[in-house]
Amino acid sequence: MEIEGYYLIGTFWKATGVADFWRRWNPHLSIPNKIFLKYVAKRSPRIIWLARMLIFLFWGLWHELFVAIGTGHYGFGLTLFFFVNYLAVETEKRFFQPKPDSPPRGKLATILTVLFVIASLIICIGTIPSLVES
Repeated sequence: MEIEGYYLIGTFWKATGVADFWRRWNPHLSIPNKIFLKYVAKRSPRIIWLARMLIFLFWGLWHELFVAIGTGHYGFGLTLFFFVNYLAVETEKRFFQPKPDSPPRGKLATILTVLFVIASLIICIGTIPSLVES
């Protein structure tokens, strides 16, 4: 989707991991996130995980606010969704980060990534009672 030369939604369907998915989801929103992460990494690299968690929780609460304003339904399903995805990003970065000389991940990684994000969204949205009852 493009408006006046700016892409609102990136090429998330090409993502090969959860971190890559979120980097591609909305390229313009990833810029302030990168600035914040670089600032924290420069100051205190041992707590970069905390900075990532704060970013995901901020965006989860941001989405909750607009869902509550727009629909009158409220809960913490979207914040839970973002937190689950934060845990997936941290797990991926700590245990499954590919080595620089390894071959690129294939289409299976892309399919599993997109399925994970969709499934976690469906499960977490299902935790909001007022949305389930509607």
